[in-house]
Amino acid sequence: METTHSIGLQVSTFVHLPRILTNIQKSIVPTEASYANEQERKLDEQIAEKEKALKVSGIQNREGILEELSEDLFTRYKTYGSLNDIEEAISHQREAVRLSPSWNANHVTLIANLATYVQARFDRLGEEKDLEESIELFSRLLQLQPLGHRHHCKILNNLGNSLSSPFERHGDLEDLIRSIQ
Repeated sequence: METTHSIGLQVSTFVHLPRILTNIQKSIVPTEASYANEQERKLDEQIAEKEKALKVSGIQNREGILEELSEDLFTRYKTYGSLNDIEEAISHQREAVRLSPSWNANHVTLIANLATYVQARFDRLGEEKDLEESIELFSRLLQLQPLGHRHHCKILNNLGNSLSSPFERHGDLEDLIRSIQ
């Protein structure tokens, strides 16, 4: 015999309540997977939009669009790991550096991002040419950002990380000494 409470519900209704509440929650609150899919879709749209903008001839601020496209591709690379994304990010960032005059305030940022992308590709693939290039780029940045500049320490840290990479990979003490000097 079922008991009816003062609010008029039968006890058997409460047996199904957890399932009912779960279904309601699923319909109202997006899941992490749907959120991730939405973020991925938005990022893909941003990339496609910037790629389309680059195809317009005579476009103003081409290096700015290339920089933003590279950042989006690098974000997608870090999230999903596609080598094609890091390759494209590096390619577009190289062009942005090439197009940016050295007196442009953003020129240093473009070089720093390129160095970071090349270092990330080295971390993934272990190709020595990438390590050498990242070291060269970080060294160049040190010359562009004199001692006392607000980013000098960060650049020095990134250079140190690049220089210590061979020691971490091969355990050769000479590599460690080189990174300290």
